[in-house]
Amino acid sequence: MMPVKQVLENLCHKDPRHPLYAQNYGWMEPDEIPPARTGCACDNCHTGRDALAEDLLFWFQRNAMAEDALFELAYLPNETTIDDARTLARSSILSMNGSLDRWDDPVD
Repeated sequence: MMPVKQVLENLCHKDPRHPLYAQNYGWMEPDEIPPARTGCACDNCHTGRDALAEDLLFWFQRNAMAEDALFELAYLPNETTIDDARTLARSSILSMNGSLDRWDDPVD
């Protein structure tokens, strides 16, 4: 898997998360900095690497949220009922997806 630092290097050069942003634009006033992605012709925007980097960062975050939810489910107290565990799992999925779409009908 690509390291996060390398993904950040593929963002738009005008994106504050880009590692060279401070070097390139840190000396400018905030209202003088051109907006990222809007009509940008930097190499990353022009070749589509920025869009891919945005997607990867989204999935990195989603993966971290899933790992946290699984960790929480794995260490439930022994007295937790299956219904309580199912409710917790549903709320974790909802917080990640914003919907339960295919998880609406519980499988018993």
